[in-house]
Amino acid sequence: MTGAVVERESDLAREHLIAEALRAQWRMIERVSLTSSAAGSGFEAIVHLNRPLMRAAAEQQGLDYAAMSVPDRNPRLRAAISGCVERVNARLSPGESIRGLRIVG
Repeated sequence: MTGAVVERESDLAREHLIAEALRAQWRMIERVSLTSSAAGSGFEAIVHLNRPLMRAAAEQQGLDYAAMSVPDRNPRLRAAISGCVERVNARLSPGESIRGLRIVG
């Protein structure tokens, strides 16, 4: 293997670890996809929520699932996930931090 291939595999492994660290922050997060940030360093994250858990939580709290699952209509949801990102970023170097966030309900 060439040095570039080994380095790319190492980068992918690190991305996977960062994504898993974010996913582990909250059981409502089902999957995290990372892409390189347009800013040149760090990552943009797409957070996929666990729909069955979101629906069950909404029912348990007497909330409308449709409104709860859309972060633009649910500032508490966005704040909770942003807090997860902040906790993960606190353990990362600036070049590895999550700089952007999109939530998919």
